[in-house]
Amino acid sequence: MLKESGKLIIRFSIVTLGIIIIAFVVSSLIQPDIFKFINWADNKGIGTSKTQLEKFLQYVINNGVKVPLQMFILSLVPIPFIYYLPIALTAAVTGFIFYLPLTPDLQGKITIPEIFLGILPHTIIELFAFPLLILAALIEAFIIPHIG
Repeated sequence: MLKESGKLIIRFSIVTLGIIIIAFVVSSLIQPDIFKFINWADNKGIGTSKTQLEKFLQYVINNGVKVPLQMFILSLVPIPFIYYLPIALTAAVTGFIFYLPLTPDLQGKITIPEIFLGILPHTIIELFAFPLLILAALIEAFIIPHIG
């Protein structure tokens, strides 16, 4: 059973990396206008000027409450792997972010090492912690009962 779970973790990681690569390639082919996207993201708020603290609290509430609640609700739906949807969207955004240094408008303003340093903690924690969580759940389910 643990060999099968290892294959599941590897498959999960490969699919996530595949989504990142596909999003990067699609972004490179489409070449979206980055400034339109930035303006859209800035205007997504209520329209009021927010302080840095308000933006930080909004970020914490989103990532600490809303996203886990969405994943919990999706895990209750009896459709296999629907809980993977937020992870797939995060992987797609990661692929898009890797495209940013290649845009003509941002060349020279942002470098690939800056992108890696900026996205590395988020990518490791959010995307690749899930296989570790799967492994921990399998250890608890299959190994611990045999010890006691």
